Amino acid sequence: MLQFFYSVLSWASPLSVFPLFQKESSMLLYSGTSAGEFSFFPLTIQKWWTAKHIETEFLKTLESRFEDLQKQRKSIPKNIPFPFTGGFCGAFSYDCVRQWENIPINKKINSLLPTAVFAEYEAGMVFHHQTKKLWYFSWEKNERDFQEKREQIQQKILENAQKKANIPVPQVSAWTPEIEKEEYFARFHSCQKALLEGRSFQINFSQKFTAESSSRSWDIFCALAEKNPAPMMFFGDFLNTAHEKFSLVSCSPERLFSLTKNHTIFTQPIAGTRKRSQNKEEDKILEDELKNSAKENAEHIMLVDLLRNDFGRIAKFGSVQVSELGRIERYASVMHLVSDIVGILDDQKTVFDLIKAIFPGGTITGAPKVETMKILAEEEISSRNFYCGSAGYISFSGEADFNILIRTIEKEGETLSLRVGGGLTVVSDAEQEYEETLHKAQGVRGALE
Repeated sequence: MLQFFYSVLSWASPLSVFPLFQKESSMLLYSGTSAGEFSFFPLTIQKWWTAKHIETEFLKTLESRFEDLQKQRKSIPKNIPFPFTGGFCGAFSYDCVRQWENIPINKKINSLLPTAVFAEYEAGMVFHHQTKKLWYFSWEKNERDFQEKREQIQQKILENAQKKANIPVPQVSAWTPEIEKEEYFARFHSCQKALLEGRSFQINFSQKFTAESSSRSWDIFCALAEKNPAPMMFFGDFLNTAHEKFSLVSCSPERLFSLTKNHTIFTQPIAGTRKRSQNKEEDKILEDELKNSAKENAEHIMLVDLLRNDFGRIAKFGSVQVSELGRIERYASVMHLVSDIVGILDDQKTVFDLIKAIFPGGTITGAPKVETMKILAEEEISSRNFYCGSAGYISFSGEADFNILIRTIEKEGETLSLRVGGGLTVVSDAEQEYEETLHKAQGVRGALE
């Protein structure tokens, strides 16, 4: 019978530790700003789970496996100071929604990427950024086995982690848009026609940019962590697995949901954007403009209501509340309106019910969600793949945390793909919306220039 053990290690940053143990894992969940509390580096992959086709019942398979694994791990001590204690870590693509919603397939499937990829983990490191504490945990047969592994890891960190890594500057070619500006305008007006017909209230239309790079995915991630940090960053390098040959590099600012041990569910919708200025006075003017925009606030409240309704499907009656509405959060190239929504998960529901209720996030589809996704399948030039999907973990402790995969690069071979979008309404301006996508893309592209 496996037992859960954990212990403190000497502090080192996740970016310095990850390269030392990358062969034992392929994922890092990194909080790159003061808004992020924990970073997670899962270790010791037990098994890979990959969905190859959108018609597979991957989520049901994952749920069944997780239930079996959790039954064998009831000995988790109380009051563990961190939420991830082993379990599943990985990513769902946007297309996973077609497993439980009748959404047509985009007419141009532009990639052979899987629709989901997860791994089982029985060990890992947890970094608490505020207190500078680093824990190692593992499921072992006895404490002696745990201590031996812990000492090996501690020694490797002490020998190497304080050395300043020589990370090369990524070499990236010019980014090429999937559609030219004129076609973007044509698609924009087609979306507005659907809005005027009453099919949707808001449509989050996206476009893709591609570039070429022979640089390592890790070097690209480190450049983004330095120049465009975000609280829900994710690195997944699947080049060394038997299943796939691609990487995900995400500097996402947006949480899809979190679930705590006391069954609290939490989400943070981001909707409403202005570019940043290096001039403080101009930056404040842009902030006031965003805060006082009737259009932006109306869209934001509409999407807050959408997410409240999503939570209402799986939360205890009367528990869903908006704890903060429409604050301003700043990032490297843009600022956003952000709200906090909380609730209590119904006793008869699980984290997998929560995923089905809220995935994909309404802020990156539009409202109403299902009908709007059908419009997006008609209007977007190619499939979204992992863009607007979600990466995160499901822990044996009963907790979970997932981001929304925006500000995310997919790397296949030497090809980089980056998608950006914005919410369109009947009063949106084509030029302004087009410029907004460029501002969002610049946060990622600019970090690699």
